[in-house]
Amino acid sequence: LRRDVHDLIRQQATGKPVFETCINVQDVYSIRCTPQVLAPVTEALAQTRRTVETEANSSNDNPIIIPRERKIIHGGNFHGQSIAFAMDSLCLVLANLSTLSERRVNKLLDNNLNEDLPEQLIVGTPGLTMGFMGAQYVATSSVAEVRQLANPVGTLSISCNASNQDVVSMGTVAARKAIRAVSCAKHIVTVEVLADLQALSFRQPERLGLATGRVYRSLKEHFEVYDNERVFHDDLVRFRRLLFSSQLFDDLSVYWREEPA
Repeated sequence: LRRDVHDLIRQQATGKPVFETCINVQDVYSIRCTPQVLAPVTEALAQTRRTVETEANSSNDNPIIIPRERKIIHGGNFHGQSIAFAMDSLCLVLANLSTLSERRVNKLLDNNLNEDLPEQLIVGTPGLTMGFMGAQYVATSSVAEVRQLANPVGTLSISCNASNQDVVSMGTVAARKAIRAVSCAKHIVTVEVLADLQALSFRQPERLGLATGRVYRSLKEHFEVYDNERVFHDDLVRFRRLLFSSQLFDDLSVYWREEPA
């Protein structure tokens, strides 16, 4: 699977250098190790989906009544341990993805790492405006929250009901926690996309790879370079809605398909 992810990324190369590097012999891990992170992430997400779909289509009643066979079967199909483990796994995945995303944002903003992009992606005079400094605060605080939410709750059973329910799953708590983690992760990815678009305003976006070029062309019409004349919160909310509440990224595979002649 790691090779599949690697090959998918490599297939988007145009055969020409996108941007010349000048300071690093090797890319940082958040770039160089992306296939090694995304491969287990993909596996974990697939397993989470299988678990949720299986549980959603299974009987969770007790007792189970089978009229045709005149049977009443007492059991524990209501127990939500599978969902609890799946949601805990999802939070772990989101914590790693969020860290990866925020570190890439940092690389764009740190003038020791960003390959001669303006410090903090500032338009104008550094020191008079913040550029994307405040945006990174959103990303880092959201990463911290996702990491805290990655602590498992599927192991936090507390006996109740006069010890009849002596082992409980906390599956609902795990699911609520996962919803919060997804929301935080969306914040972080939105900040990264905005930072990418801001950085590309200083470079030559026509030299992007095949898929990234298509994504850029889909987004650029909605993007306005951030110059501190607007409240960043408004851009963040608008782009988050664009990325996750529309059909734009419903099927990312469209960006990897051959364009019609």
